[in-house]
Amino acid sequence: MNQNTRFTVLSFVASATLMLGIAAQASAQLLGAPTVSRASSGIPVTVTNTSSNPIPVVPQFTPVQGSVTLTFPPNNTGWSSTLYTVPAGKQLVIHYVSAYGPQIGQSTFEVQTTANGQTVTFGVPTLPDHRTVSQPVYFVADGGNQVVVNAGIDTSFEAVAASVFNFSGELINAP
Repeated sequence: MNQNTRFTVLSFVASATLMLGIAAQASAQLLGAPTVSRASSGIPVTVTNTSSNPIPVVPQFTPVQGSVTLTFPPNNTGWSSTLYTVPAGKQLVIHYVSAYGPQIGQSTFEVQTTANGQTVTFGVPTLPDHRTVSQPVYFVADGGNQVVVNAGIDTSFEAVAASVFNFSGELINAP
């Protein structure tokens, strides 16, 4: 193939490609296909929905954490304390707990929450050393309610002992 023939073939291919592109654009416009273009920045967008079809919103949350020390009087095997009081209009979601108890006997830990009018006590298992716990959880408590932690040991002793219980989670707007 000589140089002139090669130029003619390339010119034909380029012309055919251009004509096909123009034809495709014209047919899309004739058939009523929507035209999509990028809006310039700074133009406000207004969205209107009815109350029966609200705009979905990602809930805002506030990180929260707390700690309580439970002191066992002599000859006592258990104790309770308020860990956190959930503010009205909020819901507390506890994601993580950790605790450690006295170095005598086996410690037990429980968390009591109230959600949807039901109060439930969750046992939190200790690690093999029988006095510590550290684990992810999912406990929910409604606004206006207290989260209570219970700690116990399986042996009574004549000295004062203590357990420390910690949590972390988030406050969200009540549904």
